[in-house]
Amino acid sequence: EHLLLTEYAGFLIGNQCIDFQKQDGVTEMEESIMANSVERRMNDLLLEDEEAGKITINRKPIYVSCVSNFTNFLDLFRKTIRNMELGIPCVVLGRSNTVQHSYRWTELLMELLERENIDPGMLTYLSCELDDIIDITQSC
Repeated sequence: EHLLLTEYAGFLIGNQCIDFQKQDGVTEMEESIMANSVERRMNDLLLEDEEAGKITINRKPIYVSCVSNFTNFLDLFRKTIRNMELGIPCVVLGRSNTVQHSYRWTELLMELLERENIDPGMLTYLSCELDDIIDITQSC
């Protein structure tokens, strides 16, 4: 998370500008920093409750869909990084209007997972048409 918000922030903001003509990646990043802090604490509480036997976290893979409005720092962080923190594998979905953007984001995250010695099986990328995404998610 730290590397995505610092070392790779310009790369991600640039991709977002190119892919979606979105000009305000900096504000999104600032909002994400605030949201991520709260969400990390929530994850810590979930893990504590699981360790205490109060809950069980379902660790079946989840599907992550990316929207163009809050992609790099809010949408993909919340749906991918937060779940991976809990040990939940993520499948990032790409479709015609987000395929390159979500692919580049996933590719970067895969490189960072490898660098940090995190199981690469925690992250997968799947590109398909919207109808296929609907079929896949409804079959779960």
